[in-house]
Amino acid sequence: MTPSDNKDFRLRLDSGSPDARKRFEVVARPESVFDVMLALWSAFGDEKMSKEQEIGRKFFETFRNEIPADTLAEIERIGVDDGSMWATLLTFVASRAPVGDDESVLTWLETTDEDIAGAILCEMAWSADEAELAAAVESRDPAALASVMPAVKEHARSCVTTAMQIPVGEMGLATARILRTVKDTSYRPSAETWSRAIAVSAESTRVLSATLDPHELIEQVTNGIAYQIPLGTRQLVLVPTVTLRPWTLITDFGDSIVVAYAVADEHMDQDPDAAPRWLVRFHKALGDDKRLRILREIAGGGATTLADLTEVLGLAKSTVFHHMGILRAAGLVRVVFGQGDDGTNTYQLRFETFADAETQLQKYLEVIITHEGSRS
Repeated sequence: MTPSDNKDFRLRLDSGSPDARKRFEVVARPESVFDVMLALWSAFGDEKMSKEQEIGRKFFETFRNEIPADTLAEIERIGVDDGSMWATLLTFVASRAPVGDDESVLTWLETTDEDIAGAILCEMAWSADEAELAAAVESRDPAALASVMPAVKEHARSCVTTAMQIPVGEMGLATARILRTVKDTSYRPSAETWSRAIAVSAESTRVLSATLDPHELIEQVTNGIAYQIPLGTRQLVLVPTVTLRPWTLITDFGDSIVVAYAVADEHMDQDPDAAPRWLVRFHKALGDDKRLRILREIAGGGATTLADLTEVLGLAKSTVFHHMGILRAAGLVRVVFGQGDDGTNTYQLRFETFADAETQLQKYLEVIITHEGSRS
């Protein structure tokens, strides 16, 4: 279905203007520098979250330890030593810098005249009084900043305050220096393989965007997240990532939605004789009693939210959340944002995945049989 055929899409994005739908665009980012930013988000962010990522917490500990001391000092100097700052920076840059390569993104950071720290403050303190927020950005006055800081999440206030003391032109230059250094040090061992996978994934997404409605496109690239694009959105930016696998980050900046999605297994596989990663992930997901019970509850339609499943199964919410992440990454469940009675996310079973898995397994076994037969 194309956007022009989808009445819901047309209504959501028109916002009263006949030409608004035409101005909506979908952008796929092929640059690996955004994956570097996500690695920094994980390295300086929530340890619990990074433990759930495919490459593991140890990777991020090593990644952080290999950042040169002077770069770590610069990270602290400009106030980006909190994970949420890197997530916001990524959203800002991905929604504004022209599509190109890593060098073009870094050059844009070095030459932009945009007030990066001011834009971050406006985004993080969106609920503050508009006039007070504008005055704080304009003046950089400590008292004015203090008046809007309660609207910023507590853990990020110190970082935002620090960033607001950096001269406007220096913020972009310093961020570019940090990213260049981290890309050439901590990220370097994986750069070639991951950059190639990211570029292939972005191109695949760009091709899909020509035929899929944006809502369908999001569900496709995220492997099962049904997300409704908010009213007034003008740009959907899709950022493939390896470091975040199998998770997805959905965030916004102004009228742009940025979806950082896990690079698909087929874009990661290098060994032609290896079993497809998705097929392995699928069968591992089914090889756990708790996950099978979760699937049965969802299939029955009785428990379809995190709270419902927690209550019915008698498990901790964090445990159920962990298992749901594994099931979604395997393509077994669909996450529907905000569809519960109280606006919570709901889960649905993706029955078609079972047929796909059977087909993939048969295809793989046929390849192996043919391959072995050719050796005899």
